[in-house]
Amino acid sequence: MAGGKRPTKFDYDLVVIGSGSGGGVAAHMAITRGKKVAIIEQEKIGGECPNYGCVPTKALLRAAEIYHDASEVAAQFGVKATNVSVNMPSVKKWKDLAVRRTGTSEGDRAFAAEGIAVIKGHAHFISPWEVSTGDKRITSKHFLIATGTKDFIPPIEGLKEAGFITYRKAISLTKLPKSMVVIGGGAIGTEFTHLFSRLNVEITQVEFSSRLLAREEPEASQLVQALFERRGVNVLTGAEVFKVEKDRNKKVVHIRQGDETHVVRVDEVLVAAGKRPNVDLGLDNAGVKYSKRGIETNKMMQTSARHIYASGDVVGPYAFTHMASYQSRIAAHNILHRQ
Repeated sequence: MAGGKRPTKFDYDLVVIGSGSGGGVAAHMAITRGKKVAIIEQEKIGGECPNYGCVPTKALLRAAEIYHDASEVAAQFGVKATNVSVNMPSVKKWKDLAVRRTGTSEGDRAFAAEGIAVIKGHAHFISPWEVSTGDKRITSKHFLIATGTKDFIPPIEGLKEAGFITYRKAISLTKLPKSMVVIGGGAIGTEFTHLFSRLNVEITQVEFSSRLLAREEPEASQLVQALFERRGVNVLTGAEVFKVEKDRNKKVVHIRQGDETHVVRVDEVLVAAGKRPNVDLGLDNAGVKYSKRGIETNKMMQTSARHIYASGDVVGPYAFTHMASYQSRIAAHNILHRQ
């Protein structure tokens, strides 16, 4: 249960937990209004999109498309390209350059230049008005929780023992596997199926729902699956991986699809089975209601504790950068104008 008396003095007017678009926008708005602001971040400044999601994946997709065009399409235009190959360490360098160009590596300095304090570490609510991070205790008039999500790793027999990667590892591979099972047919799983199949990796994609991209229009799902299958991707919908075994340098993946069972031997398993909100923050101590879907807010992005707001992927319903930015702006507006 939440407890603790409201302090008479505060360290900050606003403490933002999470430096991605769900929190960064509000921090910028508050500091320009003369408020004392701090951001608490336990990972890389900038959050998911520039470091692990939108930017690195699009850089990799660009490299994959260039490879495909040079090896498969160039001849149609009278361009002769021979001995075309992919150098993954060089591809990774290109991806890393694209990420550096976002400026997130200088995020600490950028925030500091605005007067926003950056505190590195994991935030945990002690009371509705106070959080701890490491050996520090910080009080604030308002909080904005923008902690995003983490990967959901399904409880598949033998998966951890056999080994697997997630998209965070996949964006930094320096050696291409020859074959791969992608567990998940949502946006992330489908994007990486596209990426690796363009690089001639033999892919089996497994999706529990009856179609890929289940949240999109059925026609979009049908088109993507048809394009994948034309490319040689083995798409299994209405299916689930129920066991993974290690056999020397291979991974043996057992897949159930209705009454049928498929066994696939691959070099790698990529898990993209969905995300879960990062709510391990001592929210009960703050009186903030949440569920497995995330933190509950009203239309003002206000939680059950009136001075604590939340935005971005930890709230939902859509895990998109522009959605997080929009929610952060709403939260900041109400923090600044509903004193």
